[in-house]
This record gives sequence, structure tokens and C-alpha cells, in this order.
Amino acid sequence: MSENFCEIVGFVLESEKYFLIWCSPDEGDDYFENYSSRVVAFRDKKSADDYLRSKNRKADKCTTVFDFDALDFSDCSDFLDKWNIIDDLAKSVSRDFIGNGDDFTPLYSKFVRGSNLPALNTSGKIYTPAFDAEELEQIESVKRDMLNVLKSMLSNAVFAFHYDFALIKDFLSEYGVKVEVEENVLSAFLADDICIRFYNAEDPIDVRCAFCSDWDWHCHGDFYFFDENGVGIQLGYLDFLEELVAGNILICLEYRNGKLCEIRPAHIKYFDKSDFEYLENGEELRIRRLKFKKRRTEKTETE
Repeated sequence: MSENFCEIVGFVLESEKYFLIWCSPDEGDDYFENYSSRVVAFRDKKSADDYLRSKNRKADKCTTVFDFDALDFSDCSDFLDKWNIIDDLAKSVSRDFIGNGDDFTPLYSKFVRGSNLPALNTSGKIYTPAFDAEELEQIESVKRDMLNVLKSMLSNAVFAFHYDFALIKDFLSEYGVKVEVEENVLSAFLADDICIRFYNAEDPIDVRCAFCSDWDWHCHGDFYFFDENGVGIQLGYLDFLEELVAGNILICLEYRNGKLCEIRPAHIKYFDKSDFEYLENGEELRIRRLKFKKRRTEKTETE
């Protein structure tokens, strides 16, 4: 193995699928990619691949998926694999895991034997372990803590991804949108005074979309839009761009005393009209709708 060897590992928990990056260095313990004691997670395998590619790393072609909705100790090999992977996950962020305790070593050893690995079982006979009442209680304790560790890690995970600049540029170019890429920033010039920027930062927490780095509005990951009744829509960044060129994204420009101080998007079908109720003296909210035709030479139509 090289020092950059890694594998994308899938986890199924409560019918949801997550992907994490497991690393195995030449020296030191195996670990999961993490940032400030928070594991780096992804909603799909492609996002994990893109993340690794952005760091000039790549994963093994195989992707192991552990289904923790099916945590059955009768399959010793499967249960042992899940025990080991939760062990690595807990150690990656310095979290306690009951399965690491010395009191559980005899039970762990029993699952190792029950896996009947050819390197360990040379007798040619299949070993099927039997568990007494105390061991069954220990198994239940390990199962509960496996799920607790996994739930805790995923609820506090950094859901990271990187924007595919080439894909964004190709898509917007079809609609005549000027796009510039400089190092880790893609700028899309939607109109003379409106530019949306996508940042691929080294720190996964800082990957974001914004209209200006100095203003408050920015987006990490998916776009969420809600109306005044709480009815909304969730869009990935490519879905957002498709809605944008179709004219379904409104550009809200907020002015204070004649000075532009904020630009933020809103969805034409999920727009909170109560925004107008909170305008104060000297504040102005201008709404622009941009529509783009799928021709490279066509200009933007602005309403």
C-alpha cells in the first residue's frame, strides 16, 4: 500500500446511505478522513471521488458498503467486519467505543474464530461459535454502541463535496454565460452587475457558493428555498443552475440608503413574501429575473 491508499466506504443507517473515506497509511493506524474531529462524509460516491480527485488522490476501485440496518451477529464474518470498521471510525475522532474494552476481547476473539478465515482455521472444519447468556448480553451492548458511534459520527459529520468546475462551465456556456476559472474559484457572470461564485476550498467546511465574499449570504452544499408557509424545495448545485437558466430563480438585491449590500437568490415558486414586511426606512429590495436561451450567442433576457 502507498501512503495515499484509501477506499470509499458506504454505510446504510435507517435506510439512508452515506459515504466516508477510509485511509490506510504505511505507518500508523487506519483512520477515516476527518476535520477537527468530525468525519468527512458524502451523500453519494461520485462526490467522494470528486473530493479525492481535487486533492490528487484516488480510491481503490472497490467500494464496501456496510448495512447497519441489518446488524446480525449470526454471520460472524459480517459482524466482525462491522465491529472493526466502527473501531476505526471511533479511533479516527478519539471517541470511546465499548468494543475496544479489554472485557470484550474474549468475545471479539470468538468472532474471529467464527469467521473461519483460511489463514487461521487450517483444520478444514467449520467452527460455529455458541454464546452463553453473558456473551449474548455483551453482543447486545456492542451492537447498541456500534449504532451509537455511527449515529453520533454522521450527525456531526462534515458533508463535503467539491464543485465540478468543468461541468458547470460546459453547462453555462451553452446558454452564453461568461465563465472564468481562477485556481479554486469559478465566476459566472449572469448580468453586468450580478456574478455568482463557486469556491472549492481546501477546508471542506469552506466549500461554498456566494455572490460576494464580503456579504452574508452563502450556501454550503444544497440550496433550500421556502415560502411563508414552510413549503420548500431542495436543489443540488446543478439543479439550481438548471432552475436559474429556466428563469425560476429570482435574484434579490437589497439596498440600504442607495448602496447595494446584499445579493441572494429566491425561488419563484417558494418565495417568502414576508421579506417585504421587514424593510425599514432607507432599505429597498429589488427583484430581478434572469432567463437564458440555449444558444451560445444569445444574450441574457432581463426582466
